[in-house]
Amino acid sequence: MSTPAPGHVPTLHLTEPTVLVTFSGPDRSGVSTRVFSALDAHDVEVIDVEQLVVRGRLVLSVLVTVPDEVPGFETDLASVGADLGL
Repeated sequence: MSTPAPGHVPTLHLTEPTVLVTFSGPDRSGVSTRVFSALDAHDVEVIDVEQLVVRGRLVLSVLVTVPDEVPGFETDLASVGADLGL
């Protein structure tokens, strides 16, 4: 394996569309579990995760690949967010 040149930014070549899912609101136990359970139910691939908590406020962003047609994906995630007050 070769060492990349200084300043080189690796790229990821994906064959399926990607979606950035972001939740924000009060931080509390179980938020990540509920979000990732909902994502798992739709058989999406998680590419990257960023989580930030500032003064009790959570920002959770998940980059996922999503096949062309995933019935209920958006409504299920919106429901999780509403249930959690996000």
